[in-house]
Amino acid sequence: MLATGGLLALAAALAWTAPKPRLDVHREVTPLKVPRGDAAVAVLNVSNLGRRGLSGLRAQDRIGTSEHTVDLPRLPRGAVRTVSYPLLTARRGEIPVGPLRLVRADPFGLTRQVREYGLPATLLVRPRTVPLPVPPSGRAHHLEGPTSDNAPSGTVTFHTLREYVVGDDLRHVHWRSSARTGTLMVRQLIDASLPTTTVVLDTRGLTEPAVDAAASVAVAAARAGFPVRVLAGDAPLPEAKPDPDTIAGGGGVPAGGGFRRDLSG
Repeated sequence: MLATGGLLALAAALAWTAPKPRLDVHREVTPLKVPRGDAAVAVLNVSNLGRRGLSGLRAQDRIGTSEHTVDLPRLPRGAVRTVSYPLLTARRGEIPVGPLRLVRADPFGLTRQVREYGLPATLLVRPRTVPLPVPPSGRAHHLEGPTSDNAPSGTVTFHTLREYVVGDDLRHVHWRSSARTGTLMVRQLIDASLPTTTVVLDTRGLTEPAVDAAASVAVAAARAGFPVRVLAGDAPLPEAKPDPDTIAGGGGVPAGGGFRRDLSG
């Protein structure tokens, strides 16, 4: 009798968890890039593709290394429901969001089915920057006027040869090298007198305000048109063109030190 009861309980548990809900989950994270501390929201559009209605479903949405419980509303056959919840942005980084994990377990705790729905998305939390004037080290005065490398063709100092890209001035094509390599090559010209702004970030005992301050200085220099170089930990950031979005938003200083690509995450 005990063995028969156990088999019946197991069969009932399998019948409880075996049905697979046919769901289509489309995920949106808005916005995809936010300064640290700003609001961000995950939006789930859930469609029931099955032949019967669903109700009482509870799912887990992965956020980084943690999980957020999502209570799905009743889903009649063919219905679409939208569920949203706020995302935490207190720490910088590339935060993976998803996939949605639907866990079904029987009341006896004998069986458990975990299914994943939807593609994950990535939330990029940047440092919080404030507008600053151009740092004194980022200014240079020339006897003939201010220096700049913002002109499309650069200036008169030869730097290197590189492959032609659409939009390059054909007057700077180096025909001899192009004939030798079989690839159209152009001369890259720079302003040798233009100073590079270098920001040094001490990663020992790194704090979020320190990263915010370093990012603010680097972004201010980049917006003024100066090349920016950031040094932090054991991996220096290569010299970059004056692009504030690249400096403030592409990879970064992990919470705890070390550099990957820039100041954001």
